[in-house]
Amino acid sequence: MCMANEGEDSMSFSFEKLKGKFKRDKDSGDEMALDLSKAGSWLKNHKKVIIYLLLFALLLFSGWLRFAPEEKYTGIHENSLSAMDPYWHYRHAKNVYDHGYVGDTKICYSEVLGEEVEFSDPCPNGATLYAWDTMHDAPEGGRAYQEFYPYFSAYSYKYFGRIFAPSLLVWHRWTPAMFGVLAVLGMFLLVKQLFGPYAGLSAGFLFSLAPSFITRSVSGFADSDAIVAFFTVFTFYLFLKAWDNSSYIYGIAGGICLGLFGLTWTAYTFVPILMIGLVGFYFIYQIGVKFISGSRNLLNLVKEHFQTNWKKYIVFAIVLVLGLSIVGISRGMAHVNILSSITAGTQLKVSEVLVDAPGGEEVRNVYKTVSEMNPASLRQIINRLHIAPVLLTLSFLALLPLGLWKKLKGNLSHLAFFTLWLAASVYMSLKATRFVTMLALPLCIFAGISIGFAVSKIKAKKPIVSIITILIVLLLIFAVPNISIEPGGQSGISYYKTGKLSALQSGPSLGQNWFDFLYWARDSTPTDSIFASWWDPGHAMTAIGERPAVADGSQNGYHVHDLAIAFTTTDEAIAVERLKKYEVSYFYTSTDLISKYGAISFLASGQGQGYSFLSLSEAKNIASGQVLIYPLQGDTQILLTLSENSISASIRQGYQSQTIKRIYYSQEGNNYLVDSPDENAYDAMLYLDPTFRNAIFFPEHLENNMLTQLHFFNGENLDHFELVQDFGGEIKVFKVNYD
Repeated sequence: MCMANEGEDSMSFSFEKLKGKFKRDKDSGDEMALDLSKAGSWLKNHKKVIIYLLLFALLLFSGWLRFAPEEKYTGIHENSLSAMDPYWHYRHAKNVYDHGYVGDTKICYSEVLGEEVEFSDPCPNGATLYAWDTMHDAPEGGRAYQEFYPYFSAYSYKYFGRIFAPSLLVWHRWTPAMFGVLAVLGMFLLVKQLFGPYAGLSAGFLFSLAPSFITRSVSGFADSDAIVAFFTVFTFYLFLKAWDNSSYIYGIAGGICLGLFGLTWTAYTFVPILMIGLVGFYFIYQIGVKFISGSRNLLNLVKEHFQTNWKKYIVFAIVLVLGLSIVGISRGMAHVNILSSITAGTQLKVSEVLVDAPGGEEVRNVYKTVSEMNPASLRQIINRLHIAPVLLTLSFLALLPLGLWKKLKGNLSHLAFFTLWLAASVYMSLKATRFVTMLALPLCIFAGISIGFAVSKIKAKKPIVSIITILIVLLLIFAVPNISIEPGGQSGISYYKTGKLSALQSGPSLGQNWFDFLYWARDSTPTDSIFASWWDPGHAMTAIGERPAVADGSQNGYHVHDLAIAFTTTDEAIAVERLKKYEVSYFYTSTDLISKYGAISFLASGQGQGYSFLSLSEAKNIASGQVLIYPLQGDTQILLTLSENSISASIRQGYQSQTIKRIYYSQEGNNYLVDSPDENAYDAMLYLDPTFRNAIFFPEHLENNMLTQLHFFNGENLDHFELVQDFGGEIKVFKVNYD
């Protein structure tokens, strides 16, 4: 009993203690609830601070990603860029930095005569003073148009960049990364203004990773793509800001931005076209709603509309007139013809043959061989964009009846604007692959709106729905693989990994042999020497080699046609004749031209034909030695028979076999040409590498063309081409002798 009583007392004591503890915990819980309430209140009161902190983190991430390739620009690559076209912009920036304008010199040019006239200041009547690019399209050169990018690069370095960069080239290499980050900022501002901060951050994040854009906005890719994206988003942002607020200040800023855009990219006219589309939709929609509601006096409706919205239309006029005036004054009125741009935009098809070709020859358009100017399939477009933002954009339609429409219907004119932008970008991408980069902009906007709306619905009271929403968004960005470029192909990686890898894989485009060659051209040849090869390395030749090039990436179809003839002809006299037209001093070949021969031969004759590269597939021992087998195509094989004292080759199809006339190979530094005595031998050559593991099969017309004779046989069988330098076997330079 005593123990029972003690137990009861003990239990009673514990119960009282428990009650006291519970009371204290309850009070503490009240304090905790109060603290959480305070925390929630703080978050609500500091929402803007949090949004801009997240924006700052996004911009840091975007900058880190875009400057990641910089670690590769060391040693011989210290003064390098990641592609050929950036050298064009760098050379022009260097001209601006050196003497204040894009060209190398200034000349008086008569448009009537179509030729340069004697220089004087001012120019004689009928002639105009032009900045002239003597390095481009040698020997005549070409007009150097005033562009924003080289001026920005040169003067920003002169007055600011020298603090950070050791040279103009390094500063210029950084500019795409800078404009890439600013374009992400512009994306945030544009989408935030119309659809809220969550949508703005989401669109900015998606755009910062867009694979088609990131490859063209990393350090090193100093072409105009990053600055085009920057001007696109900021011109739209300033215009819509001016339009929504009837602000003259934003209107002037938008007009200046549009004008500078026009000095950056010739295809800028899609921006004013879309602006006109927005204004037209707004006018029709506002009048139409009132007309349908019962106000049938159309003239009064129009009058009332302009009385209410006249400031908007004044602002629109300011943006359009100011922007186009800047372009017209700087580049000429032909560059402000919006109607012709609409016509060109509906076609977007590269013609195969150039008209008015000199000499009556059929000259094919070089753009037919440029992959980014060719049409793209829908699957190819999705592959380049990645499936994740495409699915997020499609989810925009699914979310409309779930509350998104209610949120957006007040921005109907803006929604129509972005829809038109998206549709136009899809159309242009189907016509030419290069426009896929521009399609990433409206795609990320719609995807960002979808994510922003989903994020706004996340609530503590609905934890399951909120968690599912977050998981879906995260999976789409960080886990869902990309579709393969061809049906049945291997799937890609996630959107995040694709964007990151695209940045990390970027780097210098030229190797040691190229730099040795270009520095040799600059330091060891007369300053008036003219160099010719295929057009691809032309910009590097003029920027690093500092010598004029017959053709470069700003392709002159007629020059490229003559070079194609020079490479493909089997008649040395024809090649010399074509090169003499351009006063070529040095003609050079490079290993990459072998794989590009299909494009070269197409532009020469319309019949593209490539070299046949063979790899050893099997080796059989026979009584007299060994037989090496190289598959050619289908069931056709080339058999190389090796014995102690002889070597022979044959081409076999099924049970039929024919001896190959010539074999060329190298052993221990010596070259050997074996000519078969068989009168019925197939007139072709088998060209073997020293290991015999790889070979090239030359039919007669390929064996005797100028590219083969120069690059494989060092011009030994030619009279007018003297090998003067060989850079690692990759680049071979020939002095052209016209005597």
